Amino acid sequence: MDIIKKEYSTDNKKIVTEFFYTNKEQHYTVEHALDDLSENGVDIPKSTLYRIIGNLCKKGILKRYESPTEDRFVYQYANFGESCSDHFHLKCTECGMLIHLECEKMREIKEHIMNEHGFLIGGNGIINGICGKCLMRKNEKNCD
Repeated sequence: MDIIKKEYSTDNKKIVTEFFYTNKEQHYTVEHALDDLSENGVDIPKSTLYRIIGNLCKKGILKRYESPTEDRFVYQYANFGESCSDHFHLKCTECGMLIHLECEKMREIKEHIMNEHGFLIGGNGIINGICGKCLMRKNEKNCD
C-alpha cells in the first residue's frame, strides 16, 4: 500500500499566512504579529507562531530581515513570483517599512555598477531612507 504524504496544514497556519498576505507592505517582529493578531481576536501561542513563521520562511512565502530599528528579525510576505534578490528594496529607517522596488532603471544601475565598476550588488539590494508617511510626520512636527 502506498502512503501519500500530505502537507500538514492548520487553521493557525492559514490565519498567519493570510495575515502576512493582507499586510504585504509591512513587516512584523513575532511580538508585533502576535499583538496585531490578538487585536483581531486570534489567539496563537508564541511558540506556535515562531514555528509557523519558520516554516513559511523555508517555503519562501515569508522573508526574514534584520530590523532597522530593533535588535530583532522582522518578517514580511514575499511570494511575489520572483526572487527578492532580483530587485532592490527601499527600507524606511523610521518605521521599518520595506518596499519591493521592481524598476527597470534600478536594474540598469545594478548592471552599470557591475560592468563599469566591477562590483556586484548582492543580497537584497536594500536602500535605506525615509518613506513618504514618516517624512510627512517629520515635516508636521517641524511645523509645530
